[in-house]
Amino acid sequence: MKIIKGIFALLTVIVVAWGGLMFWQGLKSKQTTANIGLENGSLKPCGDKPNCISSVNEAGSPFFFRPIESENIEVTWDNLNILLPELGFTIVKAEENYIHATATTAFFRFVDDMEFLLNEANNKIFVRSQSRVGYSDMGTNRKRMHHLVHELMNMGQGPAEGEKP
Repeated sequence: MKIIKGIFALLTVIVVAWGGLMFWQGLKSKQTTANIGLENGSLKPCGDKPNCISSVNEAGSPFFFRPIESENIEVTWDNLNILLPELGFTIVKAEENYIHATATTAFFRFVDDMEFLLNEANNKIFVRSQSRVGYSDMGTNRKRMHHLVHELMNMGQGPAEGEKP
């Protein structure tokens, strides 16, 4: 019986410590300065941590996410500006061809950064999404971006017909 109580106590300590660590990481992500912004007129590529996706990484890279393409990219850009707040994202900075938004995870309140760069000449919107803290995001940024692109398609001006997000 003492062994069972000891195991239970140890598991309780582990769970509480893990929860505290996640809570601390959530607080830390709100205070951490994001590594965002344009570099030579382009979004920055992802580093080596699997907590980021980007359209500027090489196709075939685990970090690559296809740019949003549309035959009417201006309407898609306008829809993106409307859709982000509707989906619960906070637009931090909105310029003529650049958007920086943040997404906050539901449970631990981690803050992730999302960036969008409009390239009207090629009818594309380049994207980048990265977690501020932690090593891996377990696919959260990719899932979030797929959901966003899906919602843009539902608005009628998402990726060009036949394109997968």
